[in-house]
Amino acid sequence: MIPTNTDERIRHDKTLRIRLYFMLMMAVVYIGLGLFLILVPEGIFRAPKAYRIGAGALLVVFGLVRFVRIIRQNKRTRHDSY
Repeated sequence: MIPTNTDERIRHDKTLRIRLYFMLMMAVVYIGLGLFLILVPEGIFRAPKAYRIGAGALLVVFGLVRFVRIIRQNKRTRHDSY
């Protein structure tokens, strides 16, 4: 639904901005958690090193994919709204 008056549009823009920042923050958390799993010493987790590296790499790739999709979607949405 497209906001009709100025107050609704401002509220809608604030909601979209908060949602954008939250999604970007979660992408950074996924990347950070993946790097943590890859770089953590073996004594902290009892999982084999291959599993930690695999799970860490998967989280890093997932975070990067989310980050790129969010940026592309935001550019498209911002461009379409003007």
